[in-house]
Amino acid sequence: MGRFGQVIARLLTAQKVPFVALEANPDTVADLRRFGNQLYYGDPTRPEMLRAAGGEHIDVFVITVDDPETNLRAVRMVRRLYPDATVLARARNRQHAWRLMDMSAEPFREVFGTSLEMSGPLPRT
Repeated sequence: MGRFGQVIARLLTAQKVPFVALEANPDTVADLRRFGNQLYYGDPTRPEMLRAAGGEHIDVFVITVDDPETNLRAVRMVRRLYPDATVLARARNRQHAWRLMDMSAEPFREVFGTSLEMSGPLPRT
């Protein structure tokens, strides 16, 4: 639930979509309870945490972990425990996105959308 995870949480909250979140930093957990959804302190790469958070009832997992290797471990764990779930995962770069796709996850490169918006000519004023 860092910067990227908080953006996702705000979008879901605005659309009244309930969610369960895992946060690895205990200091952040108290601050993030304001979203009003279930928030657990724990490591998303640990199977017991995913089970404790009700992973078997979750249809879509959104992995927003900043560190690419931890991100991949989390996706791998979700895939192993819940192979039929949809997995959306933050991708740091193209190579990371390819590795996520190899694990049947849908990568989302956080700067990709904004780079497309700015890739064309600037409008005349």
